[in-house]
Parts: sequence; structure tokens; C-alpha cells
Amino acid sequence: MRHYPLFIDISRRKCVVVGGGSVAERKVGRLLACGARVEVVDRCLTPALAAMKGEGII
Repeated sequence: MRHYPLFIDISRRKCVVVGGGSVAERKVGRLLACGARVEVVDRCLTPALAAMKGEGII
């Protein structure tokens, strides 16, 4: 797998994650840790993502 390093300040920026599975859950956690405002787009979310959505975190 090739990686493209990208170092940007995403604090207070809106980031959209497409998908609601375990990979999305990891990405959401990392984005939130960087201060991003996260929106997840999927019909089915993991229990952890559903809880975050219910609490208004995402």
C-alpha cells in the first residue's frame, strides 16, 4: 500500500467519513483526537459510532 503523507491542521474543520464500520470507527477516533468536526455517512454504524452520534459528538 502506498501512503501519501499529508500534514495539515484539521482542528475545527469539518471532515466527512464515508462508511460506518470498524475502519471508519478508527478513523473517526483519530480525527476527533486532532480536533476535527466529524460527520459519518452510512446507513449502518458500529455501536460505538452510533453512541457518538447519539451524544452529538459526530
